[in-house]
Amino acid sequence: MREGIIVVLVLAGLWLVMPPRSKDTGDVAVAPAPEPAGDASSPQGVLAPQEEWMVIAGVTGQEAVATGAAADAAAASEAYSRGITALESERFSEAASSLEAARNAGDRRALVPLAVALWKAERLRDAVNAIRNAAVEQPENPDVWLVMGEVMEAVGDLQAAVDAWEHLRTLRPDSRLDERIRRARADLKVRDRWRSQVSRNFSVFFEGPVASQVAHTTLDALEDARRDVGGVLHYYPGRPIEAVLYTRESFFDVTRSPAWSGGVFDGRVRLPVSGATDPGELRRVATHEYVHAALHSMAGDTIPTWLHEGMAMNLEADEPSYAWARSLLMDSETVPLSLEKLGWPFLALDEEQANVAYAQSFVLVNSLLTRFGHYKLRDLVNGLATGDQPLADVYPRIYRETLERSMERAMADLRTREESGWRRS
Repeated sequence: MREGIIVVLVLAGLWLVMPPRSKDTGDVAVAPAPEPAGDASSPQGVLAPQEEWMVIAGVTGQEAVATGAAADAAAASEAYSRGITALESERFSEAASSLEAARNAGDRRALVPLAVALWKAERLRDAVNAIRNAAVEQPENPDVWLVMGEVMEAVGDLQAAVDAWEHLRTLRPDSRLDERIRRARADLKVRDRWRSQVSRNFSVFFEGPVASQVAHTTLDALEDARRDVGGVLHYYPGRPIEAVLYTRESFFDVTRSPAWSGGVFDGRVRLPVSGATDPGELRRVATHEYVHAALHSMAGDTIPTWLHEGMAMNLEADEPSYAWARSLLMDSETVPLSLEKLGWPFLALDEEQANVAYAQSFVLVNSLLTRFGHYKLRDLVNGLATGDQPLADVYPRIYRETLERSMERAMADLRTREESGWRRS
């Protein structure tokens, strides 16, 4: 990895769709989300399962260290190696410190990785300066422009992000950029019509046709979710989270989500709303998407979808409903999905499969919460967050049983339990 490919930064396409249940039947539907400027973890557009792509940030070793005394070169190289190791382990502040030292000592390999570390450490102003300096020194390096787009999107300059990605396409064509650019351009077109309401921890953007009262309710719901979910996870994101409220037509135009979706988290919360949106349902959906945002802030892209969705459904209300999942999964015609499929994003599933996937995720996490409490789930998330070990190794260390065994137990519980055995509060 250090021979020419200096940093591999995984920018996962995290599109987590939430399943609103119909008021009449309790059946599952589902949901996507919106976007102004903001979160550094933005995805690539509507993504199929497994659709992740990697940013190769860095230059070849032959270009690396500026001339100077051998001792200075050795010190720069050592600082660079420390920075890369810290970056790979997601210790972003430590990585930034070491890579700054390497850059200041003349190691040109550090330019792009430094911008990445600063961005991930949420030092956005410094990240902008670092990536602009990299663009001056390495204008032909495609990775400069890829990271430039990410950083400029994170600080809210969508036009600069689009310009960077467009330039990247001239250096390294990649069809995966097309959807990213399309969505950013769509948001630019409506940005003049956006209004906003802001609290200490959230910014809610909404189009002119969306009522201000709906935006206010969403803002209150997100603040309540931060308090309630934070009490369970013992975690509160360190930077503000953005939510965008669309009219239903604009939502599907921008996100290109399945017709059954009702909200999305893809680095920011995106919700289709109308003036007639039920306040209770809006609060539930906003809480569901906040759980995704909090988990992503805690553990990046290391969490399987079943855990994301299972936690979101169990934490979206004080007393989660159990009957809908029990009814669906006890139906003799229902075909359960494999744990492998449950680990991938649900957007590629048809509506029937998606309903089953959400139900399985819900009952598995509900069983874990009932049997072991929320502390072990938090330990599981933290164990995955390091990225050092796969789920197959982390899970049995936390729960003293295999994931397969836990799913078997959860499904067996369906036959004996009528309601959820766990409450959020």
